Amino acid sequence: MFAAYQNAWDNRIGLQAQCRDDDDAAIIKAEQKTELDRLRAGPDGTLYTSDDDYTKYKFDENGNIYIDAPTYTNSGGGSGGGGGGGGICRRSRWC
Repeated sequence: MFAAYQNAWDNRIGLQAQCRDDDDAAIIKAEQKTELDRLRAGPDGTLYTSDDDYTKYKFDENGNIYIDAPTYTNSGGGSGGGGGGGGICRRSRWC
């Protein structure tokens, strides 16, 4: 019985395939969270301190990390004034 279970696990057969896929996804997600926390911790290596990096990092579908920088477009037309171009949003981030 154990040999059949081991074979199913090793070869991703039947329900074991879903379990293995779920395990693999959880491992990858945990590794990515660890990497994001390391980046966000800043130079002192400790999260939730004044030197934390608030850049929005994300992972693409291939597991590559990138900075999620929103793009802004001029929604057109209009003339005249209008104030400056952005401001400080949260925790010293420029919007």
